Amino acid sequence: MRFLGNGLLSRAGMMIGGALALLLVTPHAAQAQNAKDSAAAAAAEAADAADPDAGTNDFDDQCHKGNLDACRYAGLGYRSSFDSAAKGRALFLANCAKADAKSCYLLGLMAREGDGGSANMTQARNALSKACDAGLAYACTPGAAMFKDGQGGNNDKPGALRLLERGCTLGSSRACTEAGRIYVDDSNDAFYSRAKAIDLYDKGCSMGDFDGCGYRVELGPNADDSEATPAQTRHLQDLRLKGCLAGQDANCTEMLENETP
Repeated sequence: MRFLGNGLLSRAGMMIGGALALLLVTPHAAQAQNAKDSAAAAAAEAADAADPDAGTNDFDDQCHKGNLDACRYAGLGYRSSFDSAAKGRALFLANCAKADAKSCYLLGLMAREGDGGSANMTQARNALSKACDAGLAYACTPGAAMFKDGQGGNNDKPGALRLLERGCTLGSSRACTEAGRIYVDDSNDAFYSRAKAIDLYDKGCSMGDFDGCGYRVELGPNADDSEATPAQTRHLQDLRLKGCLAGQDANCTEMLENETP
């Protein structure tokens, strides 16, 4: 497989959607990203077919020279083909060992799904965790899910919570919401905290995760169940409105039921 063009940067521009747009972390988002990666690789192949002699700096050559970005772009191209997916996974593995966070994320997804080889949950868990620790916000939630569910290792709620809180700090609204859920998942947990869950749900909601709005409303106006202040009542109504506008019927109903005559 060759990725030829007017130098590495021009080809990187064609692949950028697949390499840099990995910003969401839900299963649906991962599926959508797979489609984007495939489309980017197909565009590169089409350009090669149209002008096979254009330029000399293909991604494979640059990768052999130690360019980690080129290795990742090449990996994205190989990943799009069933016959060469294993080579893409190998490139991501090598890149991840050299601390390329995006390659760790891609390796984690491929290892989890058994893409380019057998499924390897331990490899997936470690790679996603490494990507999150390296500052890739969208790797934190899928990595945390593996810790929480015991995939590739022990059930580890504290480990999951650590990744989610890091993701929240890095700007992932979903990570904020999921961290809040862990804090109130089991009242017997040593780290159980309604106050922390409320704070995290507020953050998730304000950042655009509307499930966070709904979970926040369910916890009530405050952590200690004391009578709501007027400001707290208005805040809950604002959260219900956000959830309602996002299509959550339950929030629409609650908003109407709690309207002040």
